[in-house]
Amino acid sequence: MKNQLGHLKRVFILLAHGFEEGPLIYCVNQLRQTGIPVQLVSLTEELVSSKHGVSVKGDMLLSELDSAVPKEGLLLFPGGEHATASLLTDPRTHHLIKTINSNNGYMVAMETAVPMLNEFDIPESFACRFIQKCKNQDIIQFSSQLIQQFSN
Repeated sequence: MKNQLGHLKRVFILLAHGFEEGPLIYCVNQLRQTGIPVQLVSLTEELVSSKHGVSVKGDMLLSELDSAVPKEGLLLFPGGEHATASLLTDPRTHHLIKTINSNNGYMVAMETAVPMLNEFDIPESFACRFIQKCKNQDIIQFSSQLIQQFSN
């Protein structure tokens, strides 16, 4: 997958209540330390509470995302069944996924989001553009591989 993501300029991480804070915060930290711009994208303006009550403020709202995501950015689904369920029940997420699909964009998913995303009605042709699923990987491997793919 060398140079697959070199044209991308930023990572958009979706936030919803119930996200798994450990993997998400570690991944954001690693990406930002490497110089990769990261935008935390929230469903609402309020603080978003993690599975264990850690609150995070999004950098932007899902409604503020524009066509830059499929062209310039990579979309990351956080871990957490509740967070993934909230994201997948929001019509704006469906629209975003369809936009990414029609523009040959890229998405990644942390481990606990993978089963729910697999159940989501994503066209088979799009499945190959899930460049990485954190299935059976720890967050250190996931973050390192993401950084390596992004920066090649």
